[in-house]
Amino acid sequence: MKSKVLMLCLVAGVHSWSLWGDSSRIEPHEDVSQECRQAAAHGDCEFYRCLERRFPCGHDGYALNIGLHFCTRADELHSQFTAQGKLFMNGSKTCVTSTLLPVYESYSARCGDIEEDGANAMRSCSYNEYGGMSSCTFIRSNMDVYNQMLGVDEVSRLMGLGNARLLARIFVDGARCGATVASERFLLLGGTINNFLGSVWESAGDFADGVSSWWGNL
Repeated sequence: MKSKVLMLCLVAGVHSWSLWGDSSRIEPHEDVSQECRQAAAHGDCEFYRCLERRFPCGHDGYALNIGLHFCTRADELHSQFTAQGKLFMNGSKTCVTSTLLPVYESYSARCGDIEEDGANAMRSCSYNEYGGMSSCTFIRSNMDVYNQMLGVDEVSRLMGLGNARLLARIFVDGARCGATVASERFLLLGGTINNFLGSVWESAGDFADGVSSWWGNL
């Protein structure tokens, strides 16, 4: 019963904190480089610095606040993952940077669009298998280090994105896979019932299917 109450609160608990609105377009501040393309192809954290240099959005922008932070965090914890877990993390990182390469190569960009593209890349890449592991298998076999990777600071940064589908993927599906610590951190940082329902059901689709699947497995 406790887990059901926790997840009901979670399903109803996201604020859209980070709304960039119609931010102005940014012209490239430096040319596209082959080194940065290679960084994207290999999941190298340097790619996010490339993205920031080309389209500066500051310390609160996606490239530095989310992309670089989470990539660096994964590298810091790399030795603690299982052998398969390391392959999963490398594959996941590479998927996100490769997905964002066209954004880096574009002729102009908005900070809000980069943030949305980054959140969508993180979400879509989480559905893939890497090193023979699904995200659920990865979480269950690397639970301790996964909980370290999604500390209070990291959960706060993700909440700041205000992307309902990404948050549902991480916290609802994560809890279904056993990662309740991250979900509890999410709730402690201020997820509330009143402000989540609208954004969730507006973007329902596969999110609703995911919740139904989770609920059916309780």
